[in-house]
Amino acid sequence: MNDQTIKDAFDAIAATAVSPERVRARIDARARAHRQRRLLLAGAGFATVAAAVGVPMALGEGLGELAPPGFSPPPAEVQPVRVRAVSLMYAPTWLPDGVAERFRAVRFTTVNFTALGGSRSWYPEGSPYSVQVPEGSVTFGIGEQAGEGETAEPVKIGSADGTMWVTDTAFVQWQPAGGPWMTVSVYGTGDDASIALRVARSVAATTATALVTMTSPVTPPGYDDGTALFEVYPTSGGGAQSLTFTSSDGRSAYQLSTSPPESGEQFKAVTRNGLTVYLPGEPADAVGGGVPLTDEQTTAILAAANATAPDLSWVG
Repeated sequence: MNDQTIKDAFDAIAATAVSPERVRARIDARARAHRQRRLLLAGAGFATVAAAVGVPMALGEGLGELAPPGFSPPPAEVQPVRVRAVSLMYAPTWLPDGVAERFRAVRFTTVNFTALGGSRSWYPEGSPYSVQVPEGSVTFGIGEQAGEGETAEPVKIGSADGTMWVTDTAFVQWQPAGGPWMTVSVYGTGDDASIALRVARSVAATTATALVTMTSPVTPPGYDDGTALFEVYPTSGGGAQSLTFTSSDGRSAYQLSTSPPESGEQFKAVTRNGLTVYLPGEPADAVGGGVPLTDEQTTAILAAANATAPDLSWVG
């Protein structure tokens, strides 16, 4: 499957979806995710998820090859997870009634864990987390500039000049002096524009942090001055988390995740502390000049990978 096929598939979905704007907004993000995965080398040692539910393989620490299903290294070989607190930087101080936080992500430098941005989403109370954002939701993002819609109009957010545009979702975007770009989006509340403006105008600096509960201290060449994105959300079985590393030049990436890969996707995995950490991979094709990981690098990354149960105290 190539990038154009992926994009065509999501375009077809967007053309028939009830809310095409929201589906289209995810096309580029998902295409980027597929490109990042293809930067991984799916050589010897990667298992493949079958169409039927199967048992994931576990990688023995230091073995350099896949061990039998259910294998876990002895407790003495397990390094404790060093949980890091990363600043959320900014947060809304007002939200509409009846919403609860369901998703958090923080982006930071891998050298000193300096916060660069992230995103948070609030869904209607009682709604489980899902990629498809439900009606009545609010999302706040830091550190990325969204493409403005054709109907964008100027607005004031404090002393900063911003813009607002409305499709089936209301967006407000601004950049405070000396600060990062920020975006608030509100969908399906019946009063999206006014709520988005009020949420945006309530944003203030915060001392709150997100706890990064996954790690892999091995740094492949080219990643020594890169960035990482930690994502966490509640599930029926507790919580899911992922840690995506991006190279110093921004062209290469790989992801560790506690969520099982999709059917047919190649992966390596290791089980520790009762959690399985997956490293997905697809055949490498050097998209955008990215450098794929070698099989030795993927083995070393997973041999050092570790995770503990995520902090979900913030879930509403």
